[in-house]
Amino acid sequence: MSQTAAHTPGPWRLRMHPAEPSLERPEYPDAVVDAKNHNVVFACITMTTSREGEWLANARLIAAAPDMLAALNEIKVFAEMQVEDLCAEAQEGGPIARMELARWSLVLSAIAKAEGRS
Repeated sequence: MSQTAAHTPGPWRLRMHPAEPSLERPEYPDAVVDAKNHNVVFACITMTTSREGEWLANARLIAAAPDMLAALNEIKVFAEMQVEDLCAEAQEGGPIARMELARWSLVLSAIAKAEGRS
């Protein structure tokens, strides 16, 4: 039986620090994502010239992951109270209800992916 481990609690943070000396790119910094209250490093992202702005955006996204998962779970709690009504409206042909159910599906899919269930 497979069991999904819980992630390290947040907050996670993004810290900039000098990269290890390298013959290829000695002047470029690293971004390190770690858990503020735990001795864990999740990612070390090195800037590359081919995608200069992207590496920092990726690091910020990784650092925000626990906060985003918590927010999605809060949305899930609120939305679960309304799903039954939306399903009834969607069956009656309500286009707004169908759009909301599609958004609901995105929320559930993102949570499942974060929890290793997809």
